[in-house]
Amino acid sequence: MNTLFESFSSSFAGNNASAFAFDIALRSTVLLLGALIVIAICRRVSAAARHRLWLLSVVGVLWIPILYLAAPQLKFALPGADKPARFSEATSITSQWLFTETIPTSKPNSAQPATPARPETFEAASMTSAVADAPAWHTGDVLLVTWAAGVLIVGLLSLISIASAHWLVRKSAMLSDDAWQGLLLSLREQLGISRTVQLRSCDRPISPMTWGLMRPVILLPRDCASWTDECRRAVLLHELAHIQRHDWLSQMLAQVACVVYWFHPLVWFANRQVRKESDCAADDVVLTAGMPATTYAEQLLVIAQQISAEWLHPAPAMARRGQLSQRIGVLLDPRRNRRGLGRRVSVLMTAVAFCAVAFVGVVSVTVAEDETVVKNKAVKKMPVEDKQAAKPVATVRDQIERALRSTTEVDFQDQPLTDVVINFKDMHNISIVIDDVALNDEGISPDSPVNLTLAGITTEFALRLILDPLELEAVVDDDVLKITTKAVAAGILETRVYDLKNIMGQALAPQQFYPLRNAIIECVAPDTWSEAGGSGVIAQGPATEEEKRDTSAPGILVIRQTAKVHHQILGLLADLRQVLNPPSEKKLEPTTQEKNEQAIRKALASPSEVDFQDQPLIDVALHLQDLHNIQIVFDEMAMNDEGISTDTPVNLSLGGISLQKVLRLILGPIQLQAVSYEEVLLITTATKAEELQIVRIYDVSELPLSRDTKLLATTIESTVLPDTWNESGGGGVIAPFSGSILRQKNQIDPFRESNLLIVRQTEQGHEQVAALLDQLRRVKR
Repeated sequence: MNTLFESFSSSFAGNNASAFAFDIALRSTVLLLGALIVIAICRRVSAAARHRLWLLSVVGVLWIPILYLAAPQLKFALPGADKPARFSEATSITSQWLFTETIPTSKPNSAQPATPARPETFEAASMTSAVADAPAWHTGDVLLVTWAAGVLIVGLLSLISIASAHWLVRKSAMLSDDAWQGLLLSLREQLGISRTVQLRSCDRPISPMTWGLMRPVILLPRDCASWTDECRRAVLLHELAHIQRHDWLSQMLAQVACVVYWFHPLVWFANRQVRKESDCAADDVVLTAGMPATTYAEQLLVIAQQISAEWLHPAPAMARRGQLSQRIGVLLDPRRNRRGLGRRVSVLMTAVAFCAVAFVGVVSVTVAEDETVVKNKAVKKMPVEDKQAAKPVATVRDQIERALRSTTEVDFQDQPLTDVVINFKDMHNISIVIDDVALNDEGISPDSPVNLTLAGITTEFALRLILDPLELEAVVDDDVLKITTKAVAAGILETRVYDLKNIMGQALAPQQFYPLRNAIIECVAPDTWSEAGGSGVIAQGPATEEEKRDTSAPGILVIRQTAKVHHQILGLLADLRQVLNPPSEKKLEPTTQEKNEQAIRKALASPSEVDFQDQPLIDVALHLQDLHNIQIVFDEMAMNDEGISTDTPVNLSLGGISLQKVLRLILGPIQLQAVSYEEVLLITTATKAEELQIVRIYDVSELPLSRDTKLLATTIESTVLPDTWNESGGGGVIAPFSGSILRQKNQIDPFRESNLLIVRQTEQGHEQVAALLDQLRRVKR
């Protein structure tokens, strides 16, 4: 059976690539025309509703090719040749388009005698072969190259526009006028915006605009100082409405759609509608806030007159001349619906749009063909299984763990945990459930508020930052990600086999097993192992005769533990690999977690210059976060327990010292510490910092006493925070370990060995251990 889309496509182009392109364009057209028809029918809806519908349509056209390629096509068969209409699930376009080959209709039979061919027969065969082997540019190739060229050009122009706007924001000056800042604060409270909003001005006569999502900026023109109070209020209300509605993100999504569908006029029309309706919706917010329509219209005209030239950029701007007259007409129309978009209506529109996009992207209308036609086609073209394309099917658990390792960004302000879970489910396409029974037993509400704004971190760490303050944990159980209590999570154990050759780059020599086993037990969640009364167990896998003879053969560890502890063990083994492998191995692309950890270490050691006069601590953290390009998080629960506020004033002016020392000078007097906590820099109380134990590995091969690592460990324990080590009742531990250095291609070098110290200590303890080792390194003889 041929789909109706494919029938149109085949008349348009002669190969699968062109058919695919035409099919996607046709489906996108159907979706956008549907949105246009709905808006034409529902004329009385508000601008906020129209904007949401256009935005969902734009996002939908971006999802259509993904659904078309990834999801099985559901074909609806129309009656034809006495065949009844029915639904049937077809194979994915991936298998049809990318991996289909044809079998020749005839093959030479070696059992038949060969007959001598005439010269013209050889000539004809040669010509046929030459034509068959010559590379040909088909319609699909031309379309693909043309589309890629268009994406490159439009994408480059978009990037230039975005970069120009970003440069303008970076070059602008902070507007610190008390009148402006006071008005901004009061209007933020009026609109319920909790995010920090920067107010800046530039030296150009531009239209006021909003830039950024996580840390938004309102950029004003150079003449803003001469504006009246009414004009200032109108501008700030309008731009704050854009921030409240996340219009910057909607404009970016619409711009991405224009880059991908640069050839589609309806997509450009939808982009203009998204921009237009976002301005109208922001205008409605201004009028709803109490400003008279005539006054607001006058202020728009005043601002438009001050703009010397239109500047094209994708950010939401207040007074674009091209649509100003129409906007003023709408403002002065008292019959207009100016209601905002309620939560229920928003969810309903999103659900309906999702169904519409899924229908357009997955469902195809088909026409049944006569069986003889189908059989003839099957004879002419038979599919052959492409062995190279065959890939092992990923399990549901693999998909969840891959999603947990992926990069994410979050922006939750007093959102219920249930909504946060739905957000993660939709964003990463994984199954997440809340263990209501366990939460009820502990008296934890599933609607507990969540406050976290971060970007560029792994999904797993984001969940940990969200769930830890609630005494909850996320574990993979029964092919779902389960949100449950820490007590329940501690009882979910799984046994994993660790192939040390693949993880560490080398097998485990017999004399190394017990030191490594002890290091894991002492340094990684020490209270959870059977030796300490827990349930965790670690054992060495059976060694074959080959493994006993060949030290490069795989070594095996079998460990039964919780998923959280398994994650920590993998981190420790990965760090060991970095120490023991040659420099070439260290050039592997780091993971998101490793990149964030490296950025924090680099930032803490880099020089910093600060000038704070009665600045709130939270503003200081935001400034340092932007200055050093790292993520800083407050441990608000621990700070609240000790009565320390994030608004505590900071007074410090100095430069030329490391960020680590700057933070110590800022935080020390108020009993706080900055701790490198995996992917973020955590600001917590001194009491809580002593509970955060971090595992790090120190290569002491070049130091005095390096051959007697036990003596070196004793020296450290007696001179660096002596009360914090395990022998004195603290949590600090030093586990000596000796490992062979690897040559290239993972071959062990028997003449080189590293003496290592695996240390579990607080951030402050690690600082002093590193300082002591550095001094020993200098006095080496």
